[in-house]
Order: sequence, then C-alpha cells, then structure tokens
Amino acid sequence: MKTIIISLSVLAIIVGGIVYSLSPPTLPAIVTQPILFNHPRHEEKDVACYDCHLFYKDYAVAGIPDTELCFSCHKSDKDLKEKEEKRKLHQYFTNKTEINWQRINTPLPADVVFDHKRHVVKEIDCYECHGKIEQQVETMRMVEDFTMDKCIECHLREKASDDCLVCHK
Repeated sequence: MKTIIISLSVLAIIVGGIVYSLSPPTLPAIVTQPILFNHPRHEEKDVACYDCHLFYKDYAVAGIPDTELCFSCHKSDKDLKEKEEKRKLHQYFTNKTEINWQRINTPLPADVVFDHKRHVVKEIDCYECHGKIEQQVETMRMVEDFTMDKCIECHLREKASDDCLVCHK
C-alpha cells in the first residue's frame, strides 16, 4: 500500500510538471502608469521609439523619457488643461517632478547583461523583444518574451555568439 501511495505521488508530480511546462505563457499584465501613455496615438504622429527612449542607440539601456521631454512636445497642445492625462503631465512639469514610469519589462536576472546598443547596431527591431508595443493603449508587461530560450533562439538565427559570457557576468 505504501509503495502504491509513493508511486502515485511521484506520478502526480511528474504529470503536474509536464502540464505546467506545456501550459501557455501567462498573458501580459497591464502595468499601471502614472500617466496613460497611448503608444498607437504617438505612432500615428510618427513619434519613433528613439524620440522618447533617447539612449537606446548609444548605451546599454534605452532610457526613460523625463517630464521635460514629454512636455517639450505637449506644451503647445490646445487641450492640455482639458484632457485628464495631459493635465497630469502639466502638473508634473509645473511641480518640477519626474514621472515615476513603471518598468514594463520583466527584470532580468542579476547575472544577465543586456546591451541595447549591440542589438541596434545589428538592426534588430524593437518589437523582436518588446512585442508590438506601438499597438498598446494600456501598457502591458511582456512576460513571455524575456526568456533565455528566446534569446538563444534569436542569437542562433542571427548568427550571434551563444557563448555564455556574452550575456552572463
């Protein structure tokens, strides 16, 4: 009897592990930002990723736009004080406070080194890792995109090094 219980327990653990590994990835979760950033609206106005994420070409990080940068485009908006999100931006600028944008990417493990510049030089499109963010009205966390398997798959496809030390310190 004891052997049957142990065997069934082991079987349940194995089946549970298989079911878990075959489960579809978790759907992206909405990230609540201090100001709703409407990516499609900016895309319609021909605002490119690099217009707001100023450092992506030259540094390891892309950078988060500061209040002054946002306001530089929006200060002439006629409806600045009438629309809620633009009113929030105006308040941040008037109070000289930075917008506390929330990270949308799943934080990488501490031993992983990611360099935007290396990917830009190779002309890897932003959507390869960030998904179709220009279609998001509500900012979503792209959970399933940031896995080692996804990175390795891309490195092999693009004939980039898959040496561990390229990405891990």
